[in-house]
Amino acid sequence: MWWYSWRYLPHMKDEALNPAGYKMESLPIARPNQQQSERAADLTVRLAATHRARHEAGRALGDWLRVEWGLANPPAAMEAPFALSADAFAEGLRKVLPKKQKLSVADVAAIKKAHADTVAPMAIRLNEAAAQERELSAVINAAYGITPEEEALIWRTAPPRMPIAAPGLSATTEDATSRAAE
Repeated sequence: MWWYSWRYLPHMKDEALNPAGYKMESLPIARPNQQQSERAADLTVRLAATHRARHEAGRALGDWLRVEWGLANPPAAMEAPFALSADAFAEGLRKVLPKKQKLSVADVAAIKKAHADTVAPMAIRLNEAAAQERELSAVINAAYGITPEEEALIWRTAPPRMPIAAPGLSATTEDATSRAAE
């Protein structure tokens, strides 16, 4: 739909698309079979649950940074925490702490434990969500009757800000999941 919308809807300032009523009337809508419909519904529910869990984990992480480390706003170094390894997570936190605040061995262990308890499980779930997005895309393509050649053409001519990465390419899990809910 992004590919279609990019080509057929009016473009506005900053590449925004205008879903003008007269254009929306001609929007092609797939007629999925029962199996496709059920699979799409299941995947959509699972992706929405992952999105909610991601926001909850982000909120918990923000609370932890504020309460434990005195950081009122999550630092830019932690903007995409679910894509960071434990070492990168610890290093990102170390960089934003006041220079006078040195991390002890126990502090580093606590940071890595927080990563293992909150960040790592969500990163795994976000990777699963990226696979679910690709599966949902395949279900939708099948409902539209898109052939592998047509899908390849769509990816070769993909517009900017495509909601998911092309098959065989990887997007950051943070980006992929944030797009899942949109």
